[in-house]
Amino acid sequence: MLWDFPVEIWLACWLHCSKRQLRHLSLVCKHFRSVCLPLLIQHQSADMAALESGLARNNWVERTHSLHRMAIRLDRFGAQGPEGLASVVRSWRITRVPSHWIIHHRRHLGRLGPIVHIGVFDTLQERVMTTFLATIGLFQHLRRLHVAGMTVDLPWRERLLCLLSLQELTLDGCEILPRDGPVLRLGRFTHCQSTVGHVAPSEEPFEIVDPGTLTHLNLRCPVQTRNLLAGFVGAPFTSLLSLSLHHFPVRDIPSLLSRCPKLQSFSVLSPALDDPVELPGHIAPALSTLTAEAQIVPLFSANHRIHTLEIVNSRREFKGLTIDTLRDVWSSLGNASSRITSLMLPKTTSTVAAVEIISAVLPQLKHLAMDLPESDGKHQHINICRLAGGVKRAEDNRRPDVDDDESAFDDVLPDELSDCESDRPHNRGVVSDKWYDPVWLWGNIPANFGCSQHSGVEDPDPLPESPSGTYTDLLRRIASDLVDFPPGLESLKLTPLLVPEREKRHRCYDAQEESAAAALVARGVWDVTLGERVWRDNPGRKQDMS
Repeated sequence: MLWDFPVEIWLACWLHCSKRQLRHLSLVCKHFRSVCLPLLIQHQSADMAALESGLARNNWVERTHSLHRMAIRLDRFGAQGPEGLASVVRSWRITRVPSHWIIHHRRHLGRLGPIVHIGVFDTLQERVMTTFLATIGLFQHLRRLHVAGMTVDLPWRERLLCLLSLQELTLDGCEILPRDGPVLRLGRFTHCQSTVGHVAPSEEPFEIVDPGTLTHLNLRCPVQTRNLLAGFVGAPFTSLLSLSLHHFPVRDIPSLLSRCPKLQSFSVLSPALDDPVELPGHIAPALSTLTAEAQIVPLFSANHRIHTLEIVNSRREFKGLTIDTLRDVWSSLGNASSRITSLMLPKTTSTVAAVEIISAVLPQLKHLAMDLPESDGKHQHINICRLAGGVKRAEDNRRPDVDDDESAFDDVLPDELSDCESDRPHNRGVVSDKWYDPVWLWGNIPANFGCSQHSGVEDPDPLPESPSGTYTDLLRRIASDLVDFPPGLESLKLTPLLVPEREKRHRCYDAQEESAAAALVARGVWDVTLGERVWRDNPGRKQDMS
């Protein structure tokens, strides 16, 4: 009998299943559901921003039903009270978009004909928000909360103050009003610029978290960063281990870090390098992980033992890290470069030369990650179907059935426990063969994009030889043993920045990735990531053999 298996067997099965597989299994096996139901509903999500941002004439009914299921799920949490399933929820993610952004988007949504009952969608959004605010106090064991596109007012703060287990809070594009109020004792706090619509921030200082309890602080909203730091009024961050700042003046770094005696990881993006400043060794003496632009790295090189270094870029016109800049970085590091064991680089103007410099200057390097251009921009070939625009359609009179008493929603709890979904398998051998659509920056969009005169998709021409320094070129060099990596390298990650449509469709460099990965593993690199594919050898096998 299935129920004769120990609970440990069921938990082992849970570890190897995706959330979707667990949901389906819970529908057909009551015993499995009784054991694993708490594990299934630990992480809850009501991502209304995703439903709104992708709303279209052909999907608004289905998305309305998704909102309805969110509302029913919250109602059932509320009906059971704090001792029900709400007691096993550990994280919540709820997002929405500002009303003015919705108005702008809906103008485009109805351009081909009005949607008569779109108001049902809006009503359900308000219902989800109202129910969530009314039931948030039930989740007494909640540890992580991610909120996007909302106003954090005084009642909101008071509800959060009652969540005694809350350790991590993320505010994404949220306005905080009033600026004073209860202070939360959190371990992790993130405040970032809105990704779902612009919210005009207030210019007044504010304090929402206790600086003495924070271990991780991530501030990615430039205006609000200044206001929050001003609200701390010079208080020390006695427990802070990780600090991340976006568009923060370099001249203010020493004074800020002097208040972080235990800081181990620091990430900063600065719009410009100010007058040279000095960071004495007694400031943040435990600092070992640094993420910064190349020009800022020397500030930390002389007096700190940096083991993990990531060079990044925040400028839109960035064309690649030049070899001269890379040499200057190593020159400024001097003897401190011998401490670096992990390095991450953005796109460089000469990939092969960059690898040669790294191998010569950092022979002790164990982990290397690099971004590479996929092509030089001359061989992109994308055919798209032209849509018949401007053709008016009849108004959409469909009205979604959102009756809570309908039997179609009786089994919503096991089947729709969370809107978060990820069916990506565990890391075993080749982790993923999934390919994604190209992500273009404005400077990389082909000139003929959107100008195709035909409705079909033609077979692409044969691929030309890749120019030097691109992703495919480096794969060939690695497979042919023409690239010298540091002798002790254990982990290598190469990420192509642009995957042309025809290469994505034909998977023309699968064999090149296989050959390059095999060559790297043979050299002792046991963790290899090429694009979206991962190869992992057993690092302990070599020790056992020796």
